[in-house]
Amino acid sequence: MKRSRAPLYLVILLSVGVALPIFFKQPYFYFASYIVLEYIALSVAWNLLGGYGGYLNFGTSAFFGVGAYASAYIFNSLRLPVILAIPAGGAMAALLGVLIGYSTLRLRGVYFAIATLAATTLVQSIVLNTPALGSAVGLYIRLPPPPPPYGNLIELLFATLFGVTVVSIALSYWVENSWIGRGLMALRDDEEAAETMGVPTFRLKMFANVLSGFLMGLVGAFYPLYIAYMEPYSTFDLGISFNVFVMTLIGGTGTWQGPVIGGLILGTIQQAASVTITSQYNLAVVAAAMLLFAVLAPGGLKGIFSKFITSRAE
Repeated sequence: MKRSRAPLYLVILLSVGVALPIFFKQPYFYFASYIVLEYIALSVAWNLLGGYGGYLNFGTSAFFGVGAYASAYIFNSLRLPVILAIPAGGAMAALLGVLIGYSTLRLRGVYFAIATLAATTLVQSIVLNTPALGSAVGLYIRLPPPPPPYGNLIELLFATLFGVTVVSIALSYWVENSWIGRGLMALRDDEEAAETMGVPTFRLKMFANVLSGFLMGLVGAFYPLYIAYMEPYSTFDLGISFNVFVMTLIGGTGTWQGPVIGGLILGTIQQAASVTITSQYNLAVVAAAMLLFAVLAPGGLKGIFSKFITSRAE
């Protein structure tokens, strides 16, 4: 994508996402596409720190869950419109990113990965012991009527999440082509050398972690309206973190295209498997894909495509 054409592509994609539910009526398409869009956006957000910065983050479900519970509580208790409840979920997840960042981003490698897992368990435990959030019983969401011209709520959620996904991709593209992305990739390759060269490594990691957390929380904020009921065990499911990691690995880490490719392909395969086989095989599909690409194509599909283009050019 050329830099000068990026805004045009963004406007076209946003227009398609907003208009499609108005003219195309197929309920299952929007239910399934919502999940695929969810995983694309989460993978793009994960890649900001995990791909560009090289910090293996297993806290995706923590940010996702905080965004979901924040929007559900605000919507149920304060009866704010959806347009306000969803950004509030992203803001709460960004705050969690600040808290987690200050306590874990000085760790590296497996220690950081373990710390993010522990953070997820801690946040889940807090929700389990908070009556205002439904504790282990969970929360029922009083769904609002969809505004015209959308016929039902899932169409509205699809259109809105489509927009969030496109904006997430645009932000990832901007980061990759800015000094922020170059700094993150420098610390990924050699953090000590990057610090010696004057790269503000901690500030860059904090920025990536907070922006990543905000986008994950923003995606999670849609979740209560999608299912109308939520409880801590499924909302903070570590399978979400595992899925997002594998999708980014399959597409190719460290590029804005990789998470989009991985999320689109693996998310679609999972949805197809849920209908044609059973949803219980979803994690098996993910595990098999991870093993295959880790052994045969560690650079992901984006790496394979780049090598093919290079070989053809020669």
